[in-house]
Amino acid sequence: ASETTLAKLKLLGTDCDHEAMTGQEVFTRLMQGYTVSLRNSSIRPDLEVLLKELLELGVKQFDRFFFTTDGSHPSFYENGMTNVMISTAIKQGVSVI
Repeated sequence: ASETTLAKLKLLGTDCDHEAMTGQEVFTRLMQGYTVSLRNSSIRPDLEVLLKELLELGVKQFDRFFFTTDGSHPSFYENGMTNVMISTAIKQGVSVI
């Protein structure tokens, strides 16, 4: 969604988004006051790239984010789900709370 569309949706009460595919798109949503879901799924395994780009953009606090697997195929969950995403975040340099 464009920044204008995001602003309109925010004014209408939307407060969360999970459609960002780049760190810059996540950052834009964050700056508009959104809570942003960081996706890691069998269809869009974006988490590592998103975290890397967010850290490069200077994001240091991750309290307005959450993780989603967004309806992955069952085989995607063989190695875990939330634990895998938390481990990925720590390996990418996100501070442990």
